[in-house]
Amino acid sequence: MRNILRGIFSANPSARPEPAGSDSIRSEIAKRLDAVRGIPGAQETVRVEWREAALNLPVITMPLNSLRFNPETNRIRAQREFNLEKNKQLSENPWSTAAQSYLYELIKADPAHPANVDPEFENLKSSLRENGQEEPGIITADGVLVNGNTRCVALRDLGKANMRVAVLPTDATWSDIQSIETSLQMRRDHRREYSFVNLLLAIEAALRAKSPEQVAKDFRVRQATLDRNIWIYSFIQEAIDRSRIKAAQGSDNRLSLYDFEGHQGKLEELYRTYKSEPDSRKKELLKEARLAGIALDFSKTDLRNVADDFYSRYVSLPPSLDVVEVTHESSGFIPGLDIAAPPTDEIVAKATAITDAVLKLATQVKVSPGDQQSADLLVAVRSSFDSGLDLAGRTTRLKQKTQAAPDRMGDAADQLGQCALDLANSFANSVEELDALEEAAQSLRNALGRVANALGNRPTVEDTPALAWLVSATKLND
Repeated sequence: MRNILRGIFSANPSARPEPAGSDSIRSEIAKRLDAVRGIPGAQETVRVEWREAALNLPVITMPLNSLRFNPETNRIRAQREFNLEKNKQLSENPWSTAAQSYLYELIKADPAHPANVDPEFENLKSSLRENGQEEPGIITADGVLVNGNTRCVALRDLGKANMRVAVLPTDATWSDIQSIETSLQMRRDHRREYSFVNLLLAIEAALRAKSPEQVAKDFRVRQATLDRNIWIYSFIQEAIDRSRIKAAQGSDNRLSLYDFEGHQGKLEELYRTYKSEPDSRKKELLKEARLAGIALDFSKTDLRNVADDFYSRYVSLPPSLDVVEVTHESSGFIPGLDIAAPPTDEIVAKATAITDAVLKLATQVKVSPGDQQSADLLVAVRSSFDSGLDLAGRTTRLKQKTQAAPDRMGDAADQLGQCALDLANSFANSVEELDALEEAAQSLRNALGRVANALGNRPTVEDTPALAWLVSATKLND
């Protein structure tokens, strides 16, 4: 029988030799498949999308200790960096006991806080305890779990010995496995969805092999949603790269993908605001300030108060924050032309330097929790942002309050304009229609009277012709 492990992972950069005992597992799976095929009418199957067609896979029962967790599953890709040493072992030999144990830990972990168990995993385990395994997992002919990694972990935790699994054909490729995992994940009845960042990673992996149109179809999203996810993924990768610091021993430290797991709503709102801002400078200033706010873990509601003037108007940063000095210099030469590029926008460059300093400080506190000086500085920076957000919020509320009355009056004018068009297109001859108009006009007059009374107490109204007319016209009709 063909060596599927070698066949699947040979197209994958992380391919590693198969573990000892693979031959016996393949043989056991083949034997159990032959056994169920020999029982007419008793065979359970699972229907999957297979190479643009439907395929019924035979189901068998396998010992849990014969099944291997899939090191390339999209479910935990972002969390692999939680423990760099264990991730190195996982990359070098994904089938080793140490690597499989690390996968076991990650599969049950909270995506945003991998040191903790995910509450959704506990819910799944409770369901399995009460109802048993309702749906089979899916494995390769070598015993690698394509679907059902989480159920396998939960069943092991419950002390179960076996798991029902459907078996893929022996010629399954890595592309087949990725397609099946995606199609199963997109089903509405799937019990445990991909985390936010792992979904972005799954989309990014799919885009390396398929067109954006096909990926949007596979993930059952609109093209606009796919474009947003691509932008957010690129934004996160850029933020991670900017967060890099050199540790004392020369190692490279940075924020990780899973550090952005809890920020989906903030990133999606940033995308909408960024894309809707026509001014290129304003959109970059807004992006920089909001990225720093995300790194400091402020809420989505707080970050709505962050606009392009946030750094310049509302934040007074601690002088000890290591912000690189910005100089007003050319950004180099335009590629292909022997002329200098225009100088970098100094205000945007300064905002970028501030955000870089915040990202690097967040990295320093993360990788060196015992560094009290950095921890205290991060608290001080967050306090500065907190004060700025409070002031920006009060300014925003004041603007909204100041603008509320003019906005409402403008809306009323628009509605009356539409009313004039409606009247022009209506005969307004019937008694019933005139009665209804009379009642509405009385309500309008009463409302205008209340507006005039509110304006009448202000002496400066006499200097505004339209408002003075409104006050006097209402008094004449009293």
